[in-house]
Amino acid sequence: MKPGFPIAKQFLIDLNPEDLLEVEKAADGNKFRLPVAFAPNLRCFSILRTVFWVDYAGSLQQQRIDVPLSQPIQTDVPDRNGKLPQESRPKSRFYKLKFSPGGHFLAFLERQSDQNEFSRGHWDFKIWKKKPRDPSAPQASGWQQVTKLCNIYGDFLPEGSFAFHPEDQMAAFLEYGYAPRNQTSIWNFGSSTQGLCTVSV
Repeated sequence: MKPGFPIAKQFLIDLNPEDLLEVEKAADGNKFRLPVAFAPNLRCFSILRTVFWVDYAGSLQQQRIDVPLSQPIQTDVPDRNGKLPQESRPKSRFYKLKFSPGGHFLAFLERQSDQNEFSRGHWDFKIWKKKPRDPSAPQASGWQQVTKLCNIYGDFLPEGSFAFHPEDQMAAFLEYGYAPRNQTSIWNFGSSTQGLCTVSV
């Protein structure tokens, strides 16, 4: 091995059983979604609803930042008597995580629950911030939710529908408006704790 060549560490990761069960119940045959995200600096990554990072001592830490809904939405339509079929499948939950370019912020985007089975609809955004590294308490250097923005109408599963600013605490995202007009919204989440945003059409 050449001098200076990076040494890769191997970690054993146990995924959360509840999150895996959510994926299994919402699977359509052999098709399923397993949300995964990597920070650009590769110091943090996420699988499902859990964030992983290597602490000051070189140990792998993890933090589950959200939990699935306790009552999944049913995809089947009730009959005229209001009864659901005997075998009904839970509606799939649409969500994804995205790291900021510097890896200091994490966006958790999740589709609200309603009777629509598509990813287009009303979404909620939550911004999490990485706590400063503390060598004396590595487990305390986790992630903390700092703000949120609710009831955003769009489809945020496609790549490019939500983006962090490279340096400032701002994010841009594509909102769906009344056809045929959509709008790009700028959210200054660093100073807007109430979830306010400015919009440019």
